[in-house]
Amino acid sequence: MLRVHLHTGDLEGRNTANQLAVIDIAYAKKGALADYLVGMTLRGQGEVEPDAVLRYPRWSASLWDLVARALTRLLYRANQAPASERPDKRCAYATRLCAVIERSTLDGAGVELGTARIFQKEGQRGHYTAVFNEDINGQHVGHFTYGSKRLDAGDLLLRAICHRPP
Repeated sequence: MLRVHLHTGDLEGRNTANQLAVIDIAYAKKGALADYLVGMTLRGQGEVEPDAVLRYPRWSASLWDLVARALTRLLYRANQAPASERPDKRCAYATRLCAVIERSTLDGAGVELGTARIFQKEGQRGHYTAVFNEDINGQHVGHFTYGSKRLDAGDLLLRAICHRPP
């Protein structure tokens, strides 16, 4: 099972007090085209109704791509997210977010497989840089805009993943 932790702030300062969400991704059916059960718990709101990512090719892309597909199913109940709004002077924003992908094992110790740092560009509301690290695919840096009236940290992570270079 994979577990993704989403926090405010930097990777070094993450703890349960600044954790915004936990996303769980588990096999429902293994195979060349696997099915995954996905679930999410949000701080202050509790569990989101679980969903599934169906017929996703195992080993075909990065772990972050699987996380994006899981978030799209959980947030939008669709296979594709709607277009993002353009940022303006009144859009909600986050100065820093971070995420960690862990592989959960039977003994409960998580093995870190990937990290993401998302930070707003200085003085540019709604303009972000995201730095992704993954154990196999290395580091990728992407730039994007996000302009929602209500900040949704899961959606911000989704948009960051979708704008990272291949």
